[in-house]
This record gives sequence, structure tokens and C-alpha cells, in this order.
Amino acid sequence: MFKQDGAEHEQRAPRRAVKAEPEADPVSPTALLGLQRTAGNATVARMLADQPQVQRYVVVHPGEAAYPVQGTQSAQEASADFFPAQERIGDSYVDAGGEINLRYRGAVPLRISAKRDLAIEDSGSADTQIQAKAFFATERRIAEANANLKGLVTLAKAASGNFLELRRTSRFLKIKTGEDEVILWQVEPVVTHDTFLEGRVVERGLDVRLAQRCNEIATSVSGRRGLPETGVERYFAAIADVLGELTDTSSRDRKRTLAQARNAVQSTRWDDPAHRDRTDEYTEVLAGMIQETMALRDTPGYTAAVRRFKLDEFTPPPQIGDVLMIKALREDSTSGSLDFHFGAVVARSGGDYITMENFARHAANDTLSSGDPQWYFQMYGTEDPAQSWHREWDWAGRFQNRLVLSILIGG
Repeated sequence: MFKQDGAEHEQRAPRRAVKAEPEADPVSPTALLGLQRTAGNATVARMLADQPQVQRYVVVHPGEAAYPVQGTQSAQEASADFFPAQERIGDSYVDAGGEINLRYRGAVPLRISAKRDLAIEDSGSADTQIQAKAFFATERRIAEANANLKGLVTLAKAASGNFLELRRTSRFLKIKTGEDEVILWQVEPVVTHDTFLEGRVVERGLDVRLAQRCNEIATSVSGRRGLPETGVERYFAAIADVLGELTDTSSRDRKRTLAQARNAVQSTRWDDPAHRDRTDEYTEVLAGMIQETMALRDTPGYTAAVRRFKLDEFTPPPQIGDVLMIKALREDSTSGSLDFHFGAVVARSGGDYITMENFARHAANDTLSSGDPQWYFQMYGTEDPAQSWHREWDWAGRFQNRLVLSILIGG
């Protein structure tokens, strides 16, 4: 979503003393060599056995031995249009007429979940030129998704049941692991609109039209309302938690100060002369918290605090219907043209999960809230930080003049 700039505030909050907390890192190759010399291989083997094993999704390429067999219910063979995706041409995913730039391939690199029950085209980072229009899942994962999706069409679910369902097509991937064989069916969305003029309208696959704005499509998919407002609350609550770990002012005290400043604004009419002053005071509180946190990002304890509160690359495995948020504000607490992005979880397997997303793309403003074809699916993982929602979007790397946090909105 895109917002206009807020008022500029230059006053900075004083920096607090830092309470550094060392992190527990995996055993490095150098440390392993030293341990082997002093303790022996048997001791090292026992020590490593106690460490958790990372179960991450894998990427396989066409022609590799592990690449799945492709087929349909009528023929076990690939076709030139097996994998549909939308492609960015120039700076747009749609043509002059508003239709998506479709790209079909008979074989593509695949991300396959650690449990081998989800798969999707590996299109690179989250902000990429190629975005998948379908994914693959076992019957069990499809049923699990449809049992838990609680999407909204407007203010209530469609009369037919869920607003959004995932249905299998006739195409499948066959994955062999030793003597075991798993069938993953191609999945496409089906959306039911109950309209006043046309009655019930059902859209399937590439005909599905949803909101372009990320928060609105996330609400449609998950049923979670008020995501921008919830996101702001969770963002500053997370900042208060992190600062409570790293400074002498507790998280509780910071949240109390934040609530008092916010309530002072909300209790004053907008045309009251005091409203502007209280708004400025509230903004100074927000900006001060952001500035303090940004000043601590490179300290030893920051990553440990982020890990403790399950933020950024340490967000836990989500459930179906949960929403991932990444939010980025500047030092003065304004956002400019970049504020947040949301993605709703539609399928999961262990620490791997698939979202259905869209985002405002600076074009086709008439489809910001409905009727947009540019939705897509993406797979992320929680077991390897490099595969996380936070790292895939990489706002922290791209926008270093902002405080970027990724937060799981669920439960």
C-alpha cells in the first residue's frame, strides 16, 4: 500500500545505555577442527547430534535427477504450458488493456517443501520479474487449506461457504524419494462472489480477480480485517519489546508512554487547537522509539532481541489464514510511498508455507480494491533465515534509512 508523507519532525530522542547479549551461534568449521583435535571425533559427533537439524525447502532444476515427473490424468508427460506465471515486461505485469502478461513454460526450477508435499516455481526473490499463478500440493495439504481459509467477500463469507477455495486441476508432479512416491496436484484459486446484480459469480484460475492492494487481498484471503491498523500497533509494540531488552527503560513503561500519547490525540477533537500539539507530541514519541532502535541495529544484542520476540527472519511457522507483514518507517515515523506489505498464508508444510499476494503497482488504480488480475503465489521458509519472508523481501537491505520489521499476525 502507498501513503502520503506525514509531517516532518527533526527532534531525536536521547540514546539509552545498551545491554549487550551475546548470541548462540552454530559451531563454525574452525571451531569444529579445534574440537576434533582436543576432544576427538566421537565427542564432536555426539555434540552435533544434539543440534537441531535444519529442514528447509529445496530448489531443483529441470534435468536434475531429483526433478519431479510431470503428467496429467490422461497422460504422464510434460506440456509447453504446464507452469503458468505472470511476467514483468518493462515496469508492468499487465499490458495496455489491463490483462496480465502471461508466460507459460514446460519446465521451470521448483521450490519443493522439506516434507515433499508443496511445490512452486522458483522465481527468485519476492520482488521478482516472474510470479507464479499456481502451485502444487498433496490432497492432504489442499484439504487442510480449504478447511482453514476464512476469507471475506465483503463483510461476510459468501453464502456458498468460503470466499476463496483451492482446487486441483488435472495436472500433477510425481516426486520419488527412495521407494516412496508422492503426487502433488496443481492448485488454482476459485473465488465465489455473491453479487446484487448478477447473483453468484464464480471465478477460477486465471479468471480470478481480487484487490490490488496487499492489505485488501490479505483480508479477502484470510478474513482478518483492519490489517494496516493492527500492523501499526504490532510494529510499535515490537519496537517497545526490543528496546526494553536493550535499554534501561522497560517495555512496559514504553508501551504505557505510547498509549498515553495516543489516547491524548484520540480524546481531542480534530478542530480543537490542542489536537495539533498532542499529535506532534505523539509523533515525537513514535519517532524517538524508531531512532533509538535504528541506533542499536548493529549492536551485539539487537539480533538476539529480534530472535527472542520472533521478528524478521525469526518469525515462527505460520498457520493457514495467518498474515505476514513487513513494515518500514523512516526516522521521523513517516512512510512516504513505502509503508508495508502483507501476504496471507494459504498452505503450509512444517516450516515451509505458501502465500497469496498482490501489491499496489503504481498503475491501474481502478482495480486497487477489486477486479485486479495480478495476484500470485510464493513459497517461503522459516527454518533457514535466507528463505524467510523478511530476507526474501529484503527491505532492510534495500532501505537502510528506515526501520524495517517483519511480524507474523496470527492466532
